[in-house]
Amino acid sequence: MDETTGVKAPGKILLVGGYSILKQGNISYVVSIDKYVHACAQKKSSGDANRNPAVELKSFGATGEYDTDLFGPKTPEFKFANRAIWTFYSIYRDFERDVILETWNDSAFGAPAGKTGLGSSAASVVAMVGALFRHHFGALDVNTIHAISQYVHYTVQGAGSGFDVASACFGSIKYSRFGPGSFKGRAPDKVVGVELDCTIEPLPFPADYGMLYIPLGKSVSSAERIAKINVGEKNLDALNEANIKCIESLYSPKEFFREMRTGRDILEGMAKEAGFALLEPQDRQLLEKLDREGLAVSPGAGGESLVFLAADEGSCDKAKEIINESGLKYIQLGEAIGLRYVV
Repeated sequence: MDETTGVKAPGKILLVGGYSILKQGNISYVVSIDKYVHACAQKKSSGDANRNPAVELKSFGATGEYDTDLFGPKTPEFKFANRAIWTFYSIYRDFERDVILETWNDSAFGAPAGKTGLGSSAASVVAMVGALFRHHFGALDVNTIHAISQYVHYTVQGAGSGFDVASACFGSIKYSRFGPGSFKGRAPDKVVGVELDCTIEPLPFPADYGMLYIPLGKSVSSAERIAKINVGEKNLDALNEANIKCIESLYSPKEFFREMRTGRDILEGMAKEAGFALLEPQDRQLLEKLDREGLAVSPGAGGESLVFLAADEGSCDKAKEIINESGLKYIQLGEAIGLRYVV
């Protein structure tokens, strides 16, 4: 196909399931958000002598040719693009590879200035694989794109539960991870058609909830926190039980907020036992102020951001005033439906 073919994949908020998602069988709730990574694939011009793929990462101001620029430590921002291209064409060997693959992020992701924790790496992988898929097939097979994207993201990072990739494909979901050994020793051409042992259940975010995302201006290493915190069987089971109650009460705000606070208290206790706080004192004070107006949590591994939820517009307005007074910024979020065409 000669025309530009575009797709977009949403970011995410891991609202329920931080840390507990590490154990296979535990349940999480991931909200896909209306902030996107965009990608399009276009056939190279006939005058371009290099018939291998080229990549332009617009949000990073970076361009490269697959055969000369996408390998090695000199260009770390290309690592996901490199793996996505290599995996796709290892599976679909008969396709011509003379494409230009372009990606760009919505400003909420913070690239290139910094990480916001909204899942840009997972969304970028899904968008790139989706763009290549649409370019060559003229349509999107989301189940196949999901399998390829999970393989790409996992093999680049060497770890991960896959909730962010699944949400970028399918939208807001109740999710349980695949086994850590799912991709061990697996060649890319053996990925398609293999059913991952994760569970994915669509679960729309309540339309009457307002959601504000507050970046705290800090970069937190999830791996370091996981290494510190006691993720033993007893702790994870208790946290998972609280998470199940949260998800079951999602559409009843009063009950949902109460169960979310219970899970938050368990997680904070686990961190305290490990000798660190999930939030710095000033961020904890902000959480407590916001909590009086609705519900405030620090999603994922905690510490990078706060998410405020409220079931009425007036509470959201009060929360915005509190955030502004603190000197921080907020991003108002809505729900997205997963990977989709850009017409």
